[in-house]
Amino acid sequence: MRIVRAEIEHRRLKLRAPLTTSRATIAERESFVLRLYDEQGVWGAGEAAPPYWLGGETLKQTYASLSAVAELVARRSHPGTHPALLLPERKGRLSGACAARRTRLREAPGGERLCGRRRLAELAVALSPAARCALEAAMLDLEARLKGASVASLLSRALPKTSPNQPLYVSALLKARTAPGVYAEARALADKGFCAFKLKVGAREIEDDLALLRALRRALASSGAKTASIRLDANRAFSFGTALEFLKAALAEGPLEFVEEPLKRPAPAALARLRHELAVAIALDESVTSESQLRTYLRAGALDVVVVKTARLGGLSSALELARTALGAGARVCVTDAIEGPLGMAAAVHLGAALSPFALALGLGGARYLAERVLGDFPARAPILFACAPGFSVQAA
Repeated sequence: MRIVRAEIEHRRLKLRAPLTTSRATIAERESFVLRLYDEQGVWGAGEAAPPYWLGGETLKQTYASLSAVAELVARRSHPGTHPALLLPERKGRLSGACAARRTRLREAPGGERLCGRRRLAELAVALSPAARCALEAAMLDLEARLKGASVASLLSRALPKTSPNQPLYVSALLKARTAPGVYAEARALADKGFCAFKLKVGAREIEDDLALLRALRRALASSGAKTASIRLDANRAFSFGTALEFLKAALAEGPLEFVEEPLKRPAPAALARLRHELAVAIALDESVTSESQLRTYLRAGALDVVVVKTARLGGLSSALELARTALGAGARVCVTDAIEGPLGMAAAVHLGAALSPFALALGLGGARYLAERVLGDFPARAPILFACAPGFSVQAA
């Protein structure tokens, strides 16, 4: 296989309603799509979608990384090599993080074939996380298309006793911002078969958030979906005292599947205290960007669930490895998108399908927030998805 061309496309997708978190409000979603073409014109694509409104990686950084990939493919494409091999090797040893990332890329599904016998050079480990995610996804997509297989089937080879054709249940991220709106939205989704619901909290007064939560509970009770689970996501909104006050009131009215990123300062000791005092499951998303961070929280007894996003973690292989570490330590895994376009969401579906025997219901908030129907009418109409061949294709049950 020889990569002969790379293309970068900038995308700007409108949201059906503004997405409000404790950090910011956005009305549209920007991302980039990287396409890699072989000599026969077969292409694979991946999406680079940094969560720029939450801080960290910016769109400018993502584009600069993708431009470096495109430039190197145009200048020095070689038969059978990954674009990451095209930079001259830097003298000296890689840092521990870069060396670990290089090893993951080589050992990823298809990695040995993509990397050939050449040593991985610095580009793939130096790219921004979202750009690295797009590069790896594009290569996996291309490999899957050439084999007539799904990306999920390639990923599942690293997970014994799994089947990527198992049904994948989808959680619903609620858009409504008033109690009546939450009630109507949740009731309609419960009637369609959704059994997991996520509510953003922390951007309002405590009583307002509790009113939305009560409306959600009433909607589920009236629909007969009494076993449906409720997830709360605070996006690091609360001080310890506020989190304690809010969650005590929330738990007094019923159970929660988990509360995600509750603390403004997510120190392991503080999260462990909150978790044990309230007997509430703690999920971490942006606080865990590496295995070393994950292990720190695990040792402190500070988390129950790891939220896995490919763009934030730098690709499918990194996300898969983090998930395996979490599962091996007895934690649970929840794969979600990052309000991405169709390719980013499809990548989340395929990773979720590979992990489906072990993971919680998949989060695909982008499919309901984006004004454009990037995945057709589902999962708005169907809470069960399948990852199917070829490439990153998805189908509803």
